[in-house]
Amino acid sequence: MASSDMKNDDVLAKEMNRWSGHANAYTNVERLTLPLAIQLAQWVDSVLPFATHGASALDDGCGSGVLGSAIKTVCPAVPLLSCDVAEGMLSQAQSRAKKEQWSAPCDFQILDARNLEGVPDASITHLMSQYMICLAPEPDRIAQEMYRVLKPGGVLGLGTYGLPRFDHVYYPWVIAAWKIGVLDFEILDLMASKWTKPASVKDALEEAGFKDVEVREKMVDWEFESLAKAMHYAFREGNPAMEAYKQAWREKSGKDTDVFEPVYAEEMGKLYEQEDGRVVIPIKVVFCIGRK
Repeated sequence: MASSDMKNDDVLAKEMNRWSGHANAYTNVERLTLPLAIQLAQWVDSVLPFATHGASALDDGCGSGVLGSAIKTVCPAVPLLSCDVAEGMLSQAQSRAKKEQWSAPCDFQILDARNLEGVPDASITHLMSQYMICLAPEPDRIAQEMYRVLKPGGVLGLGTYGLPRFDHVYYPWVIAAWKIGVLDFEILDLMASKWTKPASVKDALEEAGFKDVEVREKMVDWEFESLAKAMHYAFREGNPAMEAYKQAWREKSGKDTDVFEPVYAEEMGKLYEQEDGRVVIPIKVVFCIGRK
């Protein structure tokens, strides 16, 4: 096996483990992503109806199935393939499909978005993906695969996060680090800037071959019932982004997060805690439509 192939296999294994380990806690993220999935599916349907004769849909990087749920809500009869690299996430999507009684046909496959092996060229009319390409390794390669499997005239509906570090989470982290005396804390971008900022996402999709690309940007609220629940999610639920923050903190400060957590909670509360006790964190997202 070539060394580059072994490196890709290592990256794939890490992605599988990170997201599979987080699958059971992903309902916290779904409060943010499910309403957005419905909006994105409706936008795609307005451009090219899912009910078009011969239509087929692919949910690329399906996670827990929120986008598949939105697709099936808009058009229950459209054939849907949901794929993800993480077995734990795909299991969550299958459970959702069973609970919500998605209409057949629908299929679920473990697939690496960088190589949608078994999905033929120009075989999909509606390809959708939400908050995967900006977090995954080799996003340019993923975009090329998306273009490959989409039919001429087909439509891509893409959702990404709009800032490369989840800045509204990152800034209070930096302030808390300063208060503890770690004045030079920083973390590298968690996502490729090219696949978060609206203008650069448009350019990247056009670079991959997509045409008639339209981009929309919006701020949305990520809500938690209380500050305690928000902190439990951040420090104990295994969110891969928060794990990266925690690891950066340990490396920079030489301290564990038990020292840091109460100070961070205080700063998050100052910024985002509401009078009724809820925590509402603003998150920037980007919606994209493209055609082949």
